Amino acid sequence: MLIKGEAIRTARLRKRLSQRELAHGICAQATVCLIEKYDQNVAWDIINGLCQRLEIPAESVMSQPDDVLRRQLDRALEAFMDEDIVGCQRLLIPLADLIEADQLRAHYYTLQGLVALADGPRLDEARFRFSQALNEGAAGPHDLFRLLAQLGFGYTYFRQQALAQAGYYILAARDGISQWPSGQSWELEMQLFVLLAHAELLCAQGYWRQARVIAADGLERLNAGNSMFIMERLIFVRARAALGAGDTEQGRCELESALFIAKVRRHPHMEARINALLQTLDQSDRETE
Repeated sequence: MLIKGEAIRTARLRKRLSQRELAHGICAQATVCLIEKYDQNVAWDIINGLCQRLEIPAESVMSQPDDVLRRQLDRALEAFMDEDIVGCQRLLIPLADLIEADQLRAHYYTLQGLVALADGPRLDEARFRFSQALNEGAAGPHDLFRLLAQLGFGYTYFRQQALAQAGYYILAARDGISQWPSGQSWELEMQLFVLLAHAELLCAQGYWRQARVIAADGLERLNAGNSMFIMERLIFVRARAALGAGDTEQGRCELESALFIAKVRRHPHMEARINALLQTLDQSDRETE
């Protein structure tokens, strides 16, 4: 197993151990010296012994091959697409100090940004991570993670009501998705993310009819793909557009539909958002009676 020597040295100095003290009973002092000077392939029992003495996880000093890291990042992306934010974050935690390739770092930063955006959201952290991803090395025109970073970056601006900046990144991501070759992994999910973001942007800008058309496009794609992915969110934005256009009856009907889907899919955060809007409508009705 290839070990990162600098990581061992840093941990040893933090513990204020000499090389001899670290090596005692585990391996020769010369072995520790070589590990710290040059990344070395070391037997597992030595790695385990050194890391236990240093009180650090063995994973933190292992130099993992890019293909292993790529598979772990793909698993984290799969968890996110399954809307398992906790699972995604759990898969990312061990990778923090292991990724060296520029492209994989960009993928890691994108996923960290998505987790921050979904959790809370923590907008400043999310924007910082997306910025890191977009500035990290070159990416191809069909790079899924780069498009997610663009979309996420735009969405942080949207949540802070900076609609011009939000529109720039959201429309850039939509243009990127439109140029994807057919059959790409996560094609449907990416199309839906972009349509949802664009519909929400148009709704915030007061373009109610256009927002409803785009949300309806997303729902048609869901139906064709036999999927319920972010369905309640698309219905919710369509309901808001109906309310914005003054069609209270249609808006309320679609809110009830969105609430039902949110309950079926066990999304309490969306249930709370929908219920809050329904309560606002109820209060408005009482005031006008």
